[in-house]
Amino acid sequence: MTTWDASFETIPADSDNISAGAGVIRTLKSAVRERMAKDHYMALDGEDGDHGEHGKVTFHQPLASNPSTGEDKGVLYTMDVDDTAELHWKDEGGNVLTLTAQGAINYTPDESLINPTGSVVAFMGASAPSGWLECSGAAVSRTTYDNLFSVISTMYGVGDGSTTFNLPDLRGYFLRGWSHGSGKDPDAGSRTDRGDGTCGDYVGTRQEDEFASHTHYDDEDLLTFDGGGPVGSNSSGMSAVLPGSVGGAETRPKNVAVMYIIKT
Repeated sequence: MTTWDASFETIPADSDNISAGAGVIRTLKSAVRERMAKDHYMALDGEDGDHGEHGKVTFHQPLASNPSTGEDKGVLYTMDVDDTAELHWKDEGGNVLTLTAQGAINYTPDESLINPTGSVVAFMGASAPSGWLECSGAAVSRTTYDNLFSVISTMYGVGDGSTTFNLPDLRGYFLRGWSHGSGKDPDAGSRTDRGDGTCGDYVGTRQEDEFASHTHYDDEDLLTFDGGGPVGSNSSGMSAVLPGSVGGAETRPKNVAVMYIIKT
């Protein structure tokens, strides 16, 4: 059966023979089971404990307006959004949440929780994506990028002093975790200006390349011979020898160039 037979609700009639009631009841049970089976598990050979479990939920048609709710109750329903039935939820406080949109979960993640303004990440493209700027030291608008300006202000340069501010310039630099008083950067106190005159153990300050202090030794025996007498004499001594200079323009690990970008 595909439609509900309204006549079931009028039979058996009061005047019908009582013997006809059994057949009517069986027919009614079958009709109820068939309709329940559209969304529920109602197999004849199934376990009784499984009967009635939802296999799916089919909403008949989108509602024309948000339904009312009672105390300690919520309503799950569909409404038309751009001619598409979308799933909604309304809680007892009257708050409505649209759960789906065009076949997908209706959720836009809060990017500020994923990448807070001022976050710096390595990017493998040649130009910064929307919502990001290259850490190039460029001067940018204080109003256009007001969120970023509220985070870094003029830490990396004042720009024109009124309408712009400078981005950090990370081109060609490796990043290092801020020592923050931990002592893990032994030269933190001598870190140089980040752009606003701030030096020392602060975020954004710089260090140039440097070798840790060390010494090279090369001991060499020296032999001298004095032939002025009938029997020669010799003596030996030690002398420090300076090693030669070899290598390139800098000391570096194997690396791949990336573009550092900052969230605006």
